[in-house]
Parts: sequence; structure tokens; C-alpha cells
Amino acid sequence: MKARGLNVWWIVLAVIAIGVLVSLSTQRPSTRSMSVNQFVEQLENRNVSRVALRIEGNTTTVKFENKIGEKFTVTDFSSDPLLEPRNLAEKGVDVVIEPISTFSLMSLLLPIASVVLIVLLLVYMSRMRGANSDGGAGAFSKSKAHLVPDGSIKLTFADVAGCDEAKLE
Repeated sequence: MKARGLNVWWIVLAVIAIGVLVSLSTQRPSTRSMSVNQFVEQLENRNVSRVALRIEGNTTTVKFENKIGEKFTVTDFSSDPLLEPRNLAEKGVDVVIEPISTFSLMSLLLPIASVVLIVLLLVYMSRMRGANSDGGAGAFSKSKAHLVPDGSIKLTFADVAGCDEAKLE
């Protein structure tokens, strides 16, 4: 009984570990969001010192820093002429185009942790089946029947003549 309680704690610990890995793999924004209109206003007032552009399909994420050092994020369509590096440079802004990076350590660790958890679950289940060897699906291979060689039975009909079961056969 104690072993089952201990195994339940291992399962709970594994679920908590996966939850922590999932929460760590999600990205949290380190900047505040701003509307496109406010970004244009900041550009017109020359309050923007540096811009980092990340093009992702039809949208472009703009991370910029104002003259005070505050960081903001704006998402706009990639086709917007405002986001062309030439137009931003004319406003006195340093432009950096960030490459799209799809690799992260958590994106590697999460599938590996899932596979390890499944393997551990299979090992646990096989050990439990071994401990319960008296029944279950594996009991078919544990037959107690054995072969009797010919001539080893020295029983005749006269020995069982009065038995009702012998008459039926």
C-alpha cells in the first residue's frame, strides 16, 4: 500500500515539472505596447532614438526606445511605408533589422521532457504488471498444464466402472 502512495507522488512531481517547463517556455513581453498612431507621433516629435524591426510574415514587430530610455513595442503591417528603414533613417532613428530566430532552449527541453515522462510511465506500468504476476493480460502465458507421455496413465475402465462421470465419456 505504501508503494502506491509513493508512486502517486512521483506522478504529481512529474506533472508539476511539466507545468514549470511550459510556463518557462512562454515568452513574456519586457516592453509596453503602443498603438501605431502613438508611434507615428513619437517619430514626428523625434522622440525615437533606436528601432529594431522583426518581420514575421505579413506583420512587423517594432521595438523601439525613446530618448528617455523607455522601451515600447508596436505591431504593424509589413507593407506600411512608415516602417521602411529609409523612412525611419530620415527621421534620425538608428534602424536594426532582427533576424527571425526560432530556436530556444525551452523549445528543445519540452519535447525531451515529454518523451522521458512517457518512458518513465511505461517502465512504471511494466513493473506494476510484474508485481501483479498472478493475473491480468500476461496470465495467458503462465499456464500450469504439462504434457503427459503415452503409457504413463495406468488406469482402466474397470477402475472407474461405478463412476457416473466415466459413463458419460
